[in-house]
Amino acid sequence: DKVRVGQPVELTVDAIPGMTFSGRMTEINPSASMGTRTYTIKVDVENRDRLMKSGMFARGSVRVETKANVLKVPKDAIIKRNGVQGVFTIKCEKDEKASEAKTCGVTFAPIEIGIVNTLTVQAAKGLEEGEEVVLVGAAGLNTGDKVSVEKTSKLKPE
Repeated sequence: DKVRVGQPVELTVDAIPGMTFSGRMTEINPSASMGTRTYTIKVDVENRDRLMKSGMFARGSVRVETKANVLKVPKDAIIKRNGVQGVFTIKCEKDEKASEAKTCGVTFAPIEIGIVNTLTVQAAKGLEEGEEVVLVGAAGLNTGDKVSVEKTSKLKPE
């Protein structure tokens, strides 16, 4: 529905690291391949300097939607609890005499997922700017568990 003939496509070629090639989608096969549920598309690509050769493997990216100023979390941080997708947020009590957090607890926060890309997911609802999210080891956690924090990074719109 969101992928259409005429859309721009960005390609990277494994054999040509560090370069991006631009093209336009010219054809979309309306039937999915059996077993893989993938669709074949054709892309006209500008092969500047004739660097791409027949048989090279390329990876394509089609931008279907863009939103600015959204909160994003890594895909790996999202887990399911009782069929609900979400993340664990971290709350820490500060020791007034120490610069580091003393005790940190986690809470499961259901989120509404927006735009999904290769590595991140837009948290359309359920998270606030400045919250901290568990990125590693969330699958084994439950609300109220205590954790030690190695590194922090507060959510901010991008």
